[in-house]
Amino acid sequence: MTFTLEPKVAELVQHGQTAALLIDAQELLSKELVEMALCRLDRAVSNGTLRPDLALALCSEIAAYRRIVSYQKGKIAQGQAVARSWKDQQNG
Repeated sequence: MTFTLEPKVAELVQHGQTAALLIDAQELLSKELVEMALCRLDRAVSNGTLRPDLALALCSEIAAYRRIVSYQKGKIAQGQAVARSWKDQQNG
């Protein structure tokens, strides 16, 4: 699963504006998607249908959902640092 933000939203996120709300929503969505993947894994184990390729796919899916939030948090921190630097240059 991949997603891209609209350019204006991406710019706001990079500058730390609305970042808290967006990252909270992304984190909630990612947690739900992880929970769904874990349920699929549990169901496959219970049914005896878990294959190595399915296990790997579900683990990769879970890791990807978690990376989404981690990546966005990093971009937000980067944007906030640039905004602070810019503000310091304007004031200093």
